[in-house]
Amino acid sequence: MIDLRLPWLVGHSLSVVAMADAFAALLGLAKPRRATLRQAAWLHGLGRVAIASRVWNRAGPLTTGEWEQVRLAPYWTSRATRQIGRLTAAADIASHAFERLDGSGYLRGLSAPALPIESRILAVCAAWVALRAERPWRHALSREEAWGILAANGAGAKFDAQVLAALHRNDGHSAAHRKASATSSALLTSRELEVLRRISLGDSNKEAAKRLDISPSTVRTHLESVFRKLDCRTRAACTLRASLLGLLED
Repeated sequence: MIDLRLPWLVGHSLSVVAMADAFAALLGLAKPRRATLRQAAWLHGLGRVAIASRVWNRAGPLTTGEWEQVRLAPYWTSRATRQIGRLTAAADIASHAFERLDGSGYLRGLSAPALPIESRILAVCAAWVALRAERPWRHALSREEAWGILAANGAGAKFDAQVLAALHRNDGHSAAHRKASATSSALLTSRELEVLRRISLGDSNKEAAKRLDISPSTVRTHLESVFRKLDCRTRAACTLRASLLGLLED
């Protein structure tokens, strides 16, 4: 539901959770710590709901005032999540998603000594998933482009060297997640997947038709088939179901 706040965020939290949990396992975190990290990964975007959609949807550079609003998102994440006592530990980690080891991140400008491994994993995973996805202000980056940005920001500088090494070895995805996504994709035809992904990004039938070079009626036919196969009645429900099945990844 957090991801559905903005159409282009659909699937973001799910992907971050899958990556973070896989890397936590690779790095040998105990099960209780992995569970807390999963909670934090699910919740790290919660604070976005306190900021107007027009700010997130701006295609060009943010104004100084808008950027200050964005920097407050982790604060609102922590503030809201801490209202539930048993999520206190997850709230702390979730609010670290945009902190960097050299102190250049936000909200608090924390540096390496204050950031546990859970926070470091979440920071890398959230950055990778965001870079690989389309945003109103830029296209989705290729694996090579995304890795180049993370590497340029430096192992041991902004991001944890051990976590970056795990990312590089696994190409940003766990084998299990790739297999699950491939299995789920077999539910739909390639054209149905294309229509589904355009609709999940907020396109109308007419907009999707223009992007895919087909007619609006053809989009409607494919969409009806998708609804039937996924057993959904609304676009929001269909988008959420597709996200959980891993159908919205490239």
